Amino acid sequence: MISNQLNTDIDRVRIRTDVLEKSRIRNKTILDIGAGPLAIIAARDFNCKVTSIDISKEELDIAKEDALKKGVDNINFELEDATNLSYKNETFDSVISYCALHHIPIKKRNNFIRELFRVAKEKIIVVDLNENGFNQIHSNDDYKRVDFNVLENELNLLCKYKKFSIEDKNIYICFKFERIKKQFELTEIEKLVYNCRKCPELNIELPNTSLMGQGDPEARLMFVAQNPCELCAIERKIFYKGSGEILDKGLSRIGENRSTVYITNVCKCHTPNNRKIRKLEIDNCKPFLEKEIEIIKPEIIVPLGKKAFNWFDCVDWYKMIERDDYKIYPMSHPAFIIRNLELLDEYLEKWNALRNSYPTAKNANYR
Repeated sequence: MISNQLNTDIDRVRIRTDVLEKSRIRNKTILDIGAGPLAIIAARDFNCKVTSIDISKEELDIAKEDALKKGVDNINFELEDATNLSYKNETFDSVISYCALHHIPIKKRNNFIRELFRVAKEKIIVVDLNENGFNQIHSNDDYKRVDFNVLENELNLLCKYKKFSIEDKNIYICFKFERIKKQFELTEIEKLVYNCRKCPELNIELPNTSLMGQGDPEARLMFVAQNPCELCAIERKIFYKGSGEILDKGLSRIGENRSTVYITNVCKCHTPNNRKIRKLEIDNCKPFLEKEIEIIKPEIIVPLGKKAFNWFDCVDWYKMIERDDYKIYPMSHPAFIIRNLELLDEYLEKWNALRNSYPTAKNANYR
């Protein structure tokens, strides 16, 4: 009996931890609906500042006692009606409803979802039992199972969302803004990049010798170079010093900076002794770059150097090319200019084509 209870408790922690990992809420402010065990895990293991609410004072007292037994004393427990919250708009980074929705009367469920959105800055996470899970737990109760078609119709009116399943539960991560959704998706790719071991010699010298793209997830301008050098991988910054200073001069020329564009590589790993990257290594990284382009949706892509030039099947340097979904403007890699500084002024002049290709409030004065 004790063994069965222990296994149940382990499963409760594991599934809730999986939900929090998938939701990417570490170091955030969280509103937990229903005062359940998830609040303890978020506060203790994810360094979240948690407010946990319930409509029942008795349930809040039980949750508070459980938290104290586990040594967690930094959760705010508050009496609240989740269908009519007292909090101001965008009070919390994220709001999490873990198996609370089926406790809400059907007529109030849409309002419940809208209230969660109202008080969230970034996203809401809705988790609830699928039909099998619900029938196992609540077959003899008065609660009504969540109709996920109805839920999805409501979410579609409010936001973009990603859907997952863990065992007997459906998980909806719902984003208030497109930028947050894009950043979430890029972070998902980043995890795949850091865990990738397809190429035998790469991503093994240090814990992470790979480096994901960096910059604005809604950038109109995307730069694609070849691969990070060792110093870039160590400092966790694309184009660190050296050629990065040349890149920064070019960005300044067109009224942009690293925070307003997106910069990445055809190969995400630095190579041993900074040797040249190989075709197989570029091919293995191809899905990552394709996904970055799909998420960012840039207006112009700038291949920097021969490897990127070839990846995009370019024909001429410094010539704007029209593709189906974006323009391409291939340029020399800044490292080439470092070795040939007499070409710097001419190189910076070549940036004018970018400056004039997508007028914005920032670069309008340069026209």
